[in-house]
Amino acid sequence: MGCMVNMERARKFLKKELTYPFVRFSIVGGAVAVIDFILYLALIYSGFHYLLAVAVAFSVGTVLKFSFEKGFVFGNQAKHRAKQFTVFEAFSVVDFLLNMFLMFIFVDVLAQGPVASKIITGLIAFFLIYLLHKDITFNTKFFQ
Repeated sequence: MGCMVNMERARKFLKKELTYPFVRFSIVGGAVAVIDFILYLALIYSGFHYLLAVAVAFSVGTVLKFSFEKGFVFGNQAKHRAKQFTVFEAFSVVDFLLNMFLMFIFVDVLAQGPVASKIITGLIAFFLIYLLHKDITFNTKFFQ
């Protein structure tokens, strides 16, 4: 019986916590980051230049993130999907350029390893992109 009570409390806690966009954004971002990182590692260990590997992995992640962030993260039902995707892609370009610039700084200027640099770069960009998507891309007032 004690286990059932704890499971019910855990379920209620998770349901409540998963209602917050930042938590959901973190879950989606984390899942896509894992896919991005695995693809990145596969590419660099296959002989691709680290910047090309970043570009390919990032492109795959961008398409996945739009689909999940629109519905699951922000619960956005706006009918202007094409406009939203355009804004999302514009911010993705900003995110991409920030990632490329930071990767160049960490790897080529500061002589850090490309794997650690990828992790640090992802964390830096994460917070900026959350705010842009929350306040603009998936803000229904923005697309009325």
